[in-house]
Amino acid sequence: AVEQLEQVHLRLELEIERTKQMHQKKLEDKEEELEDTRKSCQKRLRQLEMQCEQEGDEKQSLLREKRDLEGLVATLCEQIGHRDFDVEKRLRRDLKRTHALLADVQLLLETSGAEPGPPGSQEEWAQLRRQWEESTA
Repeated sequence: AVEQLEQVHLRLELEIERTKQMHQKKLEDKEEELEDTRKSCQKRLRQLEMQCEQEGDEKQSLLREKRDLEGLVATLCEQIGHRDFDVEKRLRRDLKRTHALLADVQLLLETSGAEPGPPGSQEEWAQLRRQWEESTA
């Protein structure tokens, strides 16, 4: 009976040892799996951080480009405005010259005693044409 109890005791100790080893193995497997998951998560985190940094750099670059383009548009609009103003100024000046030339022609016609209409002589016509061309040049 004592021998039988010792055998049962020995079997139970072996069973306990086997169960401990089995649990230890499961624990090690879980720890290894957890470590793999941790490494995988850290790697993914680094990738996401790099992606965020790249996107941030790209955003800054796009914002700089946007500011540059807005400045260019403003400059072009200003130049167009000045150009329109310059064209208008030149056209007004040409109109004044044309009016002055017309007044000269009318005065010339009145002083020559001719009737209103085209000048009678070719020389007068050529002189008026030269004056007009000089004023528009």
